[in-house]
Amino acid sequence: MAIENTPIITTTSIKVQVDIAFHENGECSGELFSVLLNESYKFNCIMKMLTKMEAIFDEQNCPENYTQLRTFSEVMSKGSKKEVQRKVIADDAGVVIRENADMANNAKKGTFEISVKFRQNATWQGEILWAEKNVKQNFRSVFEMLMLISEALNS
Repeated sequence: MAIENTPIITTTSIKVQVDIAFHENGECSGELFSVLLNESYKFNCIMKMLTKMEAIFDEQNCPENYTQLRTFSEVMSKGSKKEVQRKVIADDAGVVIRENADMANNAKKGTFEISVKFRQNATWQGEILWAEKNVKQNFRSVFEMLMLISEALNS
């Protein structure tokens, strides 16, 4: 096993960088970066971004998930659920994001460094850094994190 190719996690949180290229009517697209990914992940909606982040956290079991999420599908063992999640992410890897003038010029609406420290009460808690303004803010839920991103993009 090659140690140099294995990311080492030294804290209980994982940092993810999100570059937003398009933002309109509460929806956005862009790219997600992490040292745990081989390449950037392009997303065309918030749900795809959140699903990919959750898959990264599940893969590393960091931060540890203290709540098993409810689903509409049959109850599966923990291992089989991970396999289903990995397949969804793999199928989604080639997503094409919306074309617009900002994307053509590689302009970014905003860059955010998201550090998820806990996954409790079926949501995330952590800290978000708005890179352009160098402003940090704690969040207590995914919804609060998304509201902070939206507020920054609309200012």
